[in-house]
Amino acid sequence: MAVAEEVEVEEVETEQTKAKKTKAKKDADAESGDEDEKQKPKDSAETVAPAAAPAAPAAPEFKLSQIIPMVAMMGLQKFNLEEMGYVHHVEVGYAFVQVVCLALCLLIYLRIDKMVDDGRKIRIPEVKQMGQVVSPAKEQTAKEYDMDKLKEMVKQPLLGTVITAGIYYKWGSLMPLVMQLLMTPFTLYEGPLTQIHLLGKTMERPFPTPPGPFAGLMPDAPADEPKADEPKAVTKKKDE
Repeated sequence: MAVAEEVEVEEVETEQTKAKKTKAKKDADAESGDEDEKQKPKDSAETVAPAAAPAAPAAPEFKLSQIIPMVAMMGLQKFNLEEMGYVHHVEVGYAFVQVVCLALCLLIYLRIDKMVDDGRKIRIPEVKQMGQVVSPAKEQTAKEYDMDKLKEMVKQPLLGTVITAGIYYKWGSLMPLVMQLLMTPFTLYEGPLTQIHLLGKTMERPFPTPPGPFAGLMPDAPADEPKADEPKAVTKKKDE
C-alpha cells in the first residue's frame, strides 16, 4: 500500500510539473508574440520611409520697380496734376531725384575703386540679344566686373533722362517725369552694385542677367549638331 501511495504521489507531482512547464511555455510564447507585434510597426517604419513631398515651385518675385509704375499710372488717370498746380513740384522732384541717383553712382564708383584686386578671375558668359552676341564670353576680376556693370548702370538713367526731357519739352506731358521720378530710385536700390557696395550685402558674380522685353518671343537657337561623315563618291572605271 505504501508503495502504491508513493507511486500515486509521484504521478501527481509529475502532472503538476508538466502543467507548470506548459503554462510557463504559453506565457513565454505570449510575451514573445507581444514583443514581435510591438517591433513590427517600428521595423516597418524604419524600412518603409515616407515618400518625400515634391518641392513647391518658387513664388514669383515682385519688385517695387515693377509695381510702382502701375500704381502711378492708375493714380495719374484719376488725378490731373496740371490742374492741381503740381507741375513745378514734379519738375523739381524729377531733377532732384536724378541728381541724387547720380551722386549715389559716384559713391559706388569710389567704393569699387577702393576694392583690393586679388587677381582671381570670374568667367563671364556671353550676352545675346535678338539672337546676336552683344558681349562675348570673357574673364575678369571682381573689380573689373563691377566697373563694367557700373558703366552700364549709369548709362540707363542718363539715357532715360535725355528721352524723358525730350518728350516733356515736345509734348509737355507729366507722365514720363512722374514715371522716371518713381522708377529711377527703386531701380537703383534694387541693383546688385547698390546691394553690395552701399548696403554691405554679399552676392555672387556674375550677376543674373534680367530677360529682355522680347526674350519670350524669340525662339532659342538650335544647338549645333555634328555633321555625319558624308559617304565618299566611288567612281568606277569602265573596262575599255
